[in-house]
Amino acid sequence: MDPHDEQFESFLREFQPHRPRPLPVTSIHRPKWVFRVAAAVLLTFAFGTSLLLLRREHALHNSHQIAKNASARAESPAVQLSLSPISLTRIALDDPSQFDAALANASRHELPNFQGDKSTLRVLAKE
Repeated sequence: MDPHDEQFESFLREFQPHRPRPLPVTSIHRPKWVFRVAAAVLLTFAFGTSLLLLRREHALHNSHQIAKNASARAESPAVQLSLSPISLTRIALDDPSQFDAALANASRHELPNFQGDKSTLRVLAKE
């Protein structure tokens, strides 16, 4: 054997094996207020979402009633109905005749008028 190998082996014999010490336990302590704020945000979001859904359902129900009333009687031009696409879809699925009446009523107020002196069609025709 080489003398360097013997020296190296004697050097390695000086070391005594021992058990490693346990790793320190690190626990994450968050303040209690963080959990309270997170719970308050979650409750506020849930409450707001439920109110929004209730409001939409109420609006859809009212638009359905308005469409039924609109088909029963003719409305004056001053009264304008704003029906959302969701409510129009619901009316179309429930009763197509009410859907036609709601579209006819909405078209009187939403579409441009082509019969007046300053109508869109007359302005375009002059050009």
